[in-house]
Amino acid sequence: MKKKNIHYVFDEEWDEQEKDLKQILHEIDDPIVHKNIFVLESAMRAAACTFIKTPLQLPRQKQSWFQKVMNIPVGSEIQPIPIPSTETKPQPVQEFKEVQKFVQKTVIEPKQEKKFSKVDIKFGEKEKIDLITDKITKTPLATVERGEEYILKEPHLDPEDIKVFSKVRKKKPRNIEISWKLIQKYGKKYKIKSGHDTLIKYYIVNDLIGLGLIEPFLHDELISEIICDGQNKVIRVVIDKSTLNTNINPSKEDLDKAVYKVAERMNKKLNKKQFSLEGDLRGYHFFMTLGENLSNPSFKVKKL
Repeated sequence: MKKKNIHYVFDEEWDEQEKDLKQILHEIDDPIVHKNIFVLESAMRAAACTFIKTPLQLPRQKQSWFQKVMNIPVGSEIQPIPIPSTETKPQPVQEFKEVQKFVQKTVIEPKQEKKFSKVDIKFGEKEKIDLITDKITKTPLATVERGEEYILKEPHLDPEDIKVFSKVRKKKPRNIEISWKLIQKYGKKYKIKSGHDTLIKYYIVNDLIGLGLIEPFLHDELISEIICDGQNKVIRVVIDKSTLNTNINPSKEDLDKAVYKVAERMNKKLNKKQFSLEGDLRGYHFFMTLGENLSNPSFKVKKL
């Protein structure tokens, strides 16, 4: 059986026709034609459908015009203008005056593309944020500088401040009000500097109801993870999928206190057999461990 020659309609001849049609559209610059571009597109699609079974998908042209109604001056005309009555002219009279005449006309104008100003972000620029502020004095207590690193700054205590802190902590006050009175009492005794009572209060509040070493990081809403792999290793934080080193390099004693502090808040006990804990607290998932033989404390905190 003799095979028939297969003739593809979508061949070089049709390709040339399509190029010619597109060239015609490109050369036409009449706004009225642009306004009715969909008519030309429809004609092209209809022509394409007569040659091939599958409709030709032509790219739709974005409208680059819009209609605008304007008042066009078309000359002038004489109209009567009423004049109100006065003492000299009690009867209403009219004055004829030439006024300009307008006709409304729809015109087509090109659209203006919106231009957006470019934001120039300098590499290494630091952002300063207040994390914890005293509600009474409005004094920033814990602040941070975010940049290539995460620099946390907490209040510095003088030797006299540390004595007051130790005295108040030993009293184990039941609430913040009692601790505040004790700070003022011992502050007068050890003659602390003006305003340092607020700095001592920061650490007392952290010790009573906070989480010690981890507490200030929980006040930064951008942090999704807080990680410490062990003693003498800097704490790292994750912000927007980027891991930043902090300036906090805790000792084993600092880490032990942090782990036991979280265990206390979760009402859990740690010992040599049960040296790790895991649970949710204050919107975060905590994994805290003292390590085997209680010798290698570390933690990982992740935002829920």
